[in-house]
Amino acid sequence: MLDRPASMRQMPSRTALRAGIDRFLVQSHYRVIDHCRRLLHADDLSETDRNRLIRLMRASENELRYLDQAA
Repeated sequence: MLDRPASMRQMPSRTALRAGIDRFLVQSHYRVIDHCRRLLHADDLSETDRNRLIRLMRASENELRYLDQAA
């Protein structure tokens, strides 16, 4: 019988994989929120750009609440 490649020998469980994905999503949303907050401090943003950043930040905040409730 052929040996499996090393990457296939230690496959994480579905639970561990899901936890890793959730952790990645949460961290990503926090990065988006932080980035939007930093950009919103700029004085030269158009109203359109400012509104887009606010919508993006709120969407990420909503996703974080959803992920928290789903956990």
